[in-house]
Amino acid sequence: MNIVVLNIGKRVAWVVGLGVATMAAELSATTLEADRNPAAAPVPVIVGEVEDLDACLGLGTVKDLKHSLLAVRSGPGSHYPQLDELDNGRQVFVCTSNADKVWLGVVYAPVGSDLDCGVSSPRLQPEAYGGPCRSGWVHHRWLDTGE
Repeated sequence: MNIVVLNIGKRVAWVVGLGVATMAAELSATTLEADRNPAAAPVPVIVGEVEDLDACLGLGTVKDLKHSLLAVRSGPGSHYPQLDELDNGRQVFVCTSNADKVWLGVVYAPVGSDLDCGVSSPRLQPEAYGGPCRSGWVHHRWLDTGE
């Protein structure tokens, strides 16, 4: 029985059995394509991270956009799909951030709506935001949070 170890970037794969060369080549091509175009699963915006405080702890205002709109993404990074876009002056609730605080998880009402997003009171435990408003991730550079 043949055993081949492939080390492709950060991934290691074992290929066992007949047709090792063919299987190894197919695995290499598949793995490299996955690295180039990751199918990043959405990362929910978590609300209620701090016990006894509002579900989202702050407000932010979109700022400093010159000729474009702020992309709202399905996770904390530019490789996540864009869900929506926000214009200068748009207010959002800031609910969470990624580890290095570059990407902020936000909740916001649709344009022209005065919908109560339900994030101005405590939650019993942290949970993924489920509505009624929209949620997603934005880069901190384009949000004035008063800090």
